[in-house]
Amino acid sequence: MKRIVSMLLLTLICLPIFSGCSEREVIPIEYTSEILVKKELPEDELVWAGRFVTPLSGVGLLPYSESDFLGIVGQHTIKTVPTWKEEKKYFKLAYPYANDYIADLTRIKREKLREKFNLVIRRENAYIWEDVSFFYFYVPEDDVYEERSTEYAGKYVFIEYSEKEETVYTSLLTPEEYSKNGIQSDYVGRIGNIVYFESGFYDLVTHKYVCYESEAELPPYKFESSKRHKEIRDILRQNEILAELLNSDGVYSADRYYLMNDRIYAAFVIGKSYHNEPDGGYDEYEGSDLLLVMLDADTYELLYAEKFHSKNYYMGNPSSGLNGIINMYRMGTDGLLYDLYILE
Repeated sequence: MKRIVSMLLLTLICLPIFSGCSEREVIPIEYTSEILVKKELPEDELVWAGRFVTPLSGVGLLPYSESDFLGIVGQHTIKTVPTWKEEKKYFKLAYPYANDYIADLTRIKREKLREKFNLVIRRENAYIWEDVSFFYFYVPEDDVYEERSTEYAGKYVFIEYSEKEETVYTSLLTPEEYSKNGIQSDYVGRIGNIVYFESGFYDLVTHKYVCYESEAELPPYKFESSKRHKEIRDILRQNEILAELLNSDGVYSADRYYLMNDRIYAAFVIGKSYHNEPDGGYDEYEGSDLLLVMLDADTYELLYAEKFHSKNYYMGNPSSGLNGIINMYRMGTDGLLYDLYILE
């Protein structure tokens, strides 16, 4: 199995009804953990993280949660990160938008940066790894700033910052240069020093983008990430140990799914995020489950499964950010969370 390296796919949005931005006291989470299957252990560096909230209460359009926090989940443990100030210590890019971060890395003032592209760059258009921060986006042809066409209008943009060299590399491509040969990859992501896209790849050594010329240049390993994957749910439902848990109401698919070479990782958040309301009142909260699994990507054999159960928290907030309820990262030697990639 290839060694896997990672980082942040998750960026959190602080919403009024889930006030992770506030400094209010966090209610301690009550939880248990149980390993259901243990044929192979995931790498210790791989962790899951997401926003945990107490069940929603309130009436009408403004339900609220009494307490919430960023939960970092390793084997057997849930680490509570109570405040937004503390959360920022775990991410190099801890915001849903990357413009300020790009400005800092390129040392270009925001005003001048708008002359190059006048649009918001979202977190999903960034990869933040230990050695490289990488951004990719398309600037529409009609992009203007102060009634003038911006410098990058009509171009695909790649911005690479090398931590080792402390250098920024910027590449601009026309749509024809970005995709011209009709060869496409089913997998998008970084393998070694190559970042694969649908129509070509970016080389982190030469700092250049190249369109695929032949199928021999396509990714040598499988790499995929998605928010929903019903096939994995259906496969796991055939497992005697997991069948009852995954046949619960509301389990439509995996809340997060990763395919990395010969391993599949998936997370399921099971339960309700709100109190039941019989006769206009509130029932005691029934709790929630977080199921984390690892499978063989070729045979779909279940290699690892761990279930967390919380009595007082919903272990994933559907409104928490751009990347879904919960996401997987690699925790670096510096303690930060980084986006996933395959290290050859």
